[in-house]
Amino acid sequence: FLPSDKLVKEVLFKLMKGGREASLSRIASDLGVEYSTIIYIHRKLADDGILRGVEVYVNPNYLGYYRAYLTVEGGIKDFMYTLIFNCVEGVDVYEVVDRNFDSIRNVDKIASDRGAKVHMKLVPPQSLRKLGRLDLELVRVLALNPHITLKRASEILKVPYLTVVRRFNRLVGKGIIKFIPLIDLKKAGIVLLSLYTARVEALKKNRVLSYRLLWDFSNGEEGVITLYSYDLEDARYLVEVARRYDPNLVPMVKYGYSVVGVKSLL
Repeated sequence: FLPSDKLVKEVLFKLMKGGREASLSRIASDLGVEYSTIIYIHRKLADDGILRGVEVYVNPNYLGYYRAYLTVEGGIKDFMYTLIFNCVEGVDVYEVVDRNFDSIRNVDKIASDRGAKVHMKLVPPQSLRKLGRLDLELVRVLALNPHITLKRASEILKVPYLTVVRRFNRLVGKGIIKFIPLIDLKKAGIVLLSLYTARVEALKKNRVLSYRLLWDFSNGEEGVITLYSYDLEDARYLVEVARRYDPNLVPMVKYGYSVVGVKSLL
């Protein structure tokens, strides 16, 4: 039995959208296929090097860091960053972080002075927020092992299991942490579409865009949202839909991405 390319891409979409919480049984139910089929697809994705694990992303604002999104050609030097998106347009998008807001506000000038070819800068409205001690300890445990069970995390932290469950649900529900599956986009044949927009909330209210939404790296109206698309033609369609709300948005097609540096912030 060889599952169709469409079914495999649907499974990848569910994995990327659900992150750690995307159970294989739930995916089978949602897609109306046998559980054994999803198990087979999941195992084959791992064996073929398409599904390479999962990483924890933490909103830097909760760790004492401001953030900016910097689009550059040729990379950047001497910056801390937590995310890298590689784009077919020949540029890379970095989530740059710093404890000093002036450095973030002027990150494009600083990067240019260090030899980077800067195409675009976006600094979302933001303020620093502090995690409580237990939340911070739980984030550290999850960052070290994204697959750890909450039961085991409660044992390590020496905290009641239900307390850990509540804290975990709050961290995920508020978008403080995200579990990002590491997928080889080239091998998978799928496309990630990021949109720089000043109308984040308007785009998120659209039924089509909301369903495809994977990650929302924004605060308020301005920011970057990343959508799942099955191929380039599908990505073009999503851009057309999004431009009904924001004609000035800037689309970026990703062929790769990395979650880096989070552990160094903790």
